[in-house]
Amino acid sequence: VMGKKIEKLMAAVLALIMLATFCAVPMTASAEDGNLKFGDDGKFKIVIFSDVQDQYPVHQRVIRIMEQAIERENPDFIVFTGDMTEINTKDVNVDYRRTVEQILAPVVEAGLPYSIVFGNHDNQNYVSGTVTDRDAMLAVWQSIGDCRTVDANQALSGAGTCKIPVYSSN
Repeated sequence: VMGKKIEKLMAAVLALIMLATFCAVPMTASAEDGNLKFGDDGKFKIVIFSDVQDQYPVHQRVIRIMEQAIERENPDFIVFTGDMTEINTKDVNVDYRRTVEQILAPVVEAGLPYSIVFGNHDNQNYVSGTVTDRDAMLAVWQSIGDCRTVDANQALSGAGTCKIPVYSSN
């Protein structure tokens, strides 16, 4: 019972932090080209993938589930909400990139824009001297497909501190 209360409290605190961050960070894009917009029907669909916690080679069932969700939901945007990888090898730079490439394959194949929000497990298993921080991890994600996450405010801790605006259809 106490564990559930702490879990709910932590979720509420995290939500408040995210809200404060969202309000404190300047927008990083203009409405002129290639930006996210609501459809003419007034809808904008987001699919969220979280806690894959896999490593290269990524399990095919994970890839299939992602492909099926994208096909079924036909989203406008994908959000990865952390704890996507679990790297326990000495060649983290290579294995991290290959893992991210495989996780992103269904999103890239569908031509969808996406963002990444790092979780508490995303960099706890890394080997010293390789991919050890979220800035380096963010650079990998940004180099693949249509990543919309940027580090807009260096004063905030972490990586990927940005707002991603979604504009009206007109």
